[in-house]
Amino acid sequence: MTRLNLKRYFSLLTCVLLPFSVFAHDQAHPLEPDHELAKSLVASGVIRSLDQTLAELLRHCDAELLDAHLYHSDGHWRYDLYTKFRQGIVQSLIVDASDGRLISPDKLPGDCLPDEATAR
Repeated sequence: MTRLNLKRYFSLLTCVLLPFSVFAHDQAHPLEPDHELAKSLVASGVIRSLDQTLAELLRHCDAELLDAHLYHSDGHWRYDLYTKFRQGIVQSLIVDASDGRLISPDKLPGDCLPDEATAR
């Protein structure tokens, strides 16, 4: 191959393969979508909104959201939430964005449990 043909080949290869690399993220390098993509995922029902997820997850907690990110990894959408609980403890929570299920840690801090008056 001549130098010019080789250059065209690599340019073509880059144009064809680069778009597919966006979808080839693994757990170590998750994809964080932009705001417009997140809005369309919520509108189409693929994920729950961050507001809905927080309302359900932290309904019995005295907690403040410090930061939140939406990631796509291993074919699943997740929210990485950084929250500050009543005791001043900052904790990272990983939540399945499609159903609001807490992935990590296994459970919320003990003072997030519903009290008896709320449960009745």
